[in-house]
Amino acid sequence: TEVRDGMVARVRDFLSKRKEFGLSDNWDPVFNYRWKQDKFPYGYVILDKDEIIGFLGTIFSERTIAGEGLTSCNICAWVVDDASHLGPGARSLAPALLSPLLKMKNTVVTNFTPNERARKCCERLGFRSLEEEQVLVSAIPNHPVWRRHGGCDVILDPDDIDQHLNESERNILNDHRDLKCTHFLIRHRRSNRYCYGIGTTGIFKRKMTPQWKWFSICHASDPQFLAQNIELLKQRLWTTQRTAVLRYD
Repeated sequence: TEVRDGMVARVRDFLSKRKEFGLSDNWDPVFNYRWKQDKFPYGYVILDKDEIIGFLGTIFSERTIAGEGLTSCNICAWVVDDASHLGPGARSLAPALLSPLLKMKNTVVTNFTPNERARKCCERLGFRSLEEEQVLVSAIPNHPVWRRHGGCDVILDPDDIDQHLNESERNILNDHRDLKCTHFLIRHRRSNRYCYGIGTTGIFKRKMTPQWKWFSICHASDPQFLAQNIELLKQRLWTTQRTAVLRYD
């Protein structure tokens, strides 16, 4: 059964009782995001006598890639209740939650945060691994790079970034304004060439350096231009946020 607005409160209550989820008190990212379109559901549930016993969260998005429209869906919060009264076979229903997605045409379905059980289930259903590793690069500058990158600016304020973006990138910025992420723009003043990007930040859990952070690059509009000016971005992130490491796929 599709999850629409009228069922969200019940699904939130179901998820809040799951001890395995660290976000049990806040499920807004699953049900409240700017790019949500009414034609897509929040996910799918399995019902047993009107009781929710399973949920698959689906975050749909539409992008234009190389001039063509693409619908993608990322799976989240894939869980089936293992309560004793449901019997040992309840978890065998989990793959059924994926059935509506697998029947969709021209849709890319992804799962970026699967546990081992979910990974094996996805592989049995025909999913394939894109990658299993990230590249980590030190962001601590060995020497100043500002002069070697004359003509380029690094902007971190979303309001300042907005005025330099095209319509497509501006939509991405606005969709992510309220999320816990950092926006950056590397821009050449003379040519106006730029790379707009989004990243997420975490703190190293080390007693010696609790203030140091890592920065994971999630989106880059011009990867080549980013690569050419990565030292400039690293120095800016280090001086403003004490980012010690860059991570990217």
